[in-house]
Amino acid sequence: MKICIDSGHGGTDPGCSGFGKNEKDLNLEYSMMLKNNLECYENVTIIMTRIDDSGPDLETRAKLANDEKCDLFISCHLNAFNTKARGTEIIHSITSSSAWHSVCKSMGERIAQSLNIPFRKAYYKTGDRGIDYYSVIRNTNMEAIIVEALFLDNKEDFNAYNPSKIADAISSIIAEVNNLKKKEVLYKVICGSFKDKTNADKRVAALKEKGFDSFIINS
Repeated sequence: MKICIDSGHGGTDPGCSGFGKNEKDLNLEYSMMLKNNLECYENVTIIMTRIDDSGPDLETRAKLANDEKCDLFISCHLNAFNTKARGTEIIHSITSSSAWHSVCKSMGERIAQSLNIPFRKAYYKTGDRGIDYYSVIRNTNMEAIIVEALFLDNKEDFNAYNPSKIADAISSIIAEVNNLKKKEVLYKVICGSFKDKTNADKRVAALKEKGFDSFIINS
């Protein structure tokens, strides 16, 4: 599965702001955590639209996902309105199935629950010509969503911001829906360092006698 993660805004476009923080920086923060989460699963490849404070235009972001033949596009954002609005929203395409709408709703609910903030809605927005309003949804060939995790200009939502929890909520839903399996992790144990090779040989022999595979590395 190939997933394109888009960190909204960037460069000269700060996005919205609240309490001394720019949206673009927080978008990048939680999208990079999302990348790390999803890369822990087997057969998952992640494409990022940006990994720094650059600002590719919307068409470039969509083109990257299309050129890479991604299966899913996730645009990471935070919201702002009137300092009073709160909660999580997920935006999907006007052409999305009811099943995908349910997935988006579950994702929004999980984000909101993890942050202990309200879940507002999962929805689509139609433009003037009866097509998707948002460029990255309209111009991508795969299922695409915009995550509006919380309202940055609302004090309660701002205080609830936790990039790790947002990333965990998104990645867990994606893993469940696509039956993703975690990669096997191997932990290496170092059992001593010796100046005298004879002592090293004795340690290896002792470990092997107890059934532990062991060997010597020169450093």
